[in-house]
Amino acid sequence: MAAIEQVLPRLYNLGLWRDLVFETSVPAPHGYISLPEDVDAVLGCTINDNPRPTRSMWHDIRIVGRNAELSPYFGIVDDGFHPVLLDMKEVQDVEEEEDVVVNQLRIHPTGTTTAVMSFDGQITIVTNDADETGRTHTLNQATGGGGTTFESDVPDDFTRILSITYSDIDQPYDLVDPNFSTQVIATIPKGSGVIRYRRFRVSDADENTTIHLLCKRGVPSFIDDNTIIHLGNINALKHALLARIAEDNADVERATYHWSVATQLLDAELDAMRGSAKPVVKLDIWGGGNRPYNIM
Repeated sequence: MAAIEQVLPRLYNLGLWRDLVFETSVPAPHGYISLPEDVDAVLGCTINDNPRPTRSMWHDIRIVGRNAELSPYFGIVDDGFHPVLLDMKEVQDVEEEEDVVVNQLRIHPTGTTTAVMSFDGQITIVTNDADETGRTHTLNQATGGGGTTFESDVPDDFTRILSITYSDIDQPYDLVDPNFSTQVIATIPKGSGVIRYRRFRVSDADENTTIHLLCKRGVPSFIDDNTIIHLGNINALKHALLARIAEDNADVERATYHWSVATQLLDAELDAMRGSAKPVVKLDIWGGGNRPYNIM
């Protein structure tokens, strides 16, 4: 597993291979969307079935400013990484961040509302407080409620979650406010790591706005016997592993050869999968007509 974890990121980043590109739809009632953790990049989007561009970070700031009324033709604008799917004011459906009241945060097994009596591992959440400084909360087997909830030291004193880290988690959990348990704040996956969601701001969004995305898959954050790896080319994986062994032995020439073969195999697989659905450049030597006119 350790060897696969080393070679997969490089293979994923070498191209848009078969099964790495997929489509998904995300509602955008709050003026932003948070991509699922298994998404690495957005390749294209439509907003309410209208094609729109994908803009780089700071695009709207550079042109019109962050607080300006943006045209819907701006499309979606990269807003970097955030620790939550939804900000607390959207979870609680209040107008301003100052109206947020947080008494507790709770975890449920992903996709359920079942109370957790115990769990392995630890979740550390840093929130703001009245002085806008970070305050750390730890959620583990030793915390209150049998590991199901925790309370801040001073109730109702934080409005934003600044970071979420986790270690040795045995199964995926959803982090929720128990008073608004249908709104998932973040999903804690198996293993260890830091929660980061890629966020995009959306122009002129309302409760009826839906964004359809063409996405590239990201590398799995945790790999075990049940993890789905969306690179099914065994020969390419074999050459990637051989390249890793060569790099460990300081054999750069042999490693370069194996990475090259792995890329060629994935490229050939992609070409065979696409069939006739390929962009074709057609040149018309007659300048747009079917044939030259008979001027005789």
